[in-house]
Amino acid sequence: MPRIAAPGAIDRFVEDHLGRWSRLADLVSSAAGRVDRLKADEVLELGRLYRAATGDLAIAQRDFPRDIVAYELNDLVAGAHALVYSESPTSVRRLRRFLLGDIPATVRANGRFILVSAILLF
Repeated sequence: MPRIAAPGAIDRFVEDHLGRWSRLADLVSSAAGRVDRLKADEVLELGRLYRAATGDLAIAQRDFPRDIVAYELNDLVAGAHALVYSESPTSVRRLRRFLLGDIPATVRANGRFILVSAILLF
């Protein structure tokens, strides 16, 4: 059962955390979907603010589940999550090294096992 927040609790909650949320939104906007567009100190700040915002979101969903604050904060955290956990695209050089170097080396290192598996398969 959701807790009923005290009158003015939402306003205090927003007032206490709005600065952090605004900064997180600025970083997400500046990155434009690519974390490598941020400076090193901004990446660290992004991680710190993201963790704080996820905690704030949990509180908002518990205490103010139907308030616009919870929905807006959820959107902010979702955008930051996509940035924090994004992967850099694979370069052609890395793909070529994997296909022409790593796979053949693995096959050579495990050739006996592969041969036995192939014989048992047929």
